[in-house]
Amino acid sequence: MNDLNWGIDIGVVASNLNSMIAQAQHHDIKPILVVTSAIDPVGALPMFGNQPSSVERLRQSVETLSNVHSQKLKMMYGHGETGIDIVDAYQAFETYAQQNGYNDLYQKDGIHLSKLGAEIIFNALNSLVAKI
Repeated sequence: MNDLNWGIDIGVVASNLNSMIAQAQHHDIKPILVVTSAIDPVGALPMFGNQPSSVERLRQSVETLSNVHSQKLKMMYGHGETGIDIVDAYQAFETYAQQNGYNDLYQKDGIHLSKLGAEIIFNALNSLVAKI
């Protein structure tokens, strides 16, 4: 998320993830990719100088990472004993927010996770690890 926030092109971020996955698999490590949650579109505004376009640009980058790049990585590296597993926290957070809003998912800054946000990611990871 920090790379995206600093304006690093999403293709570069995806390429860096690709490299880390390949290195892990080369060493017989099964990688788990956690697609990050986005940020609270309203609560995060003060952290971005009250610039809605900055918040939306970051949210769109995370959505693209979730919907496009993670699936490409799964197709490339999702096979065999060290095939990648993906935990899509972005989709879990968006699903929760559609019914309940974003406030409970983040701390007051709208960026860092609340206890509930951390629990959503923990539960997703826990259910994945239980299958391995």
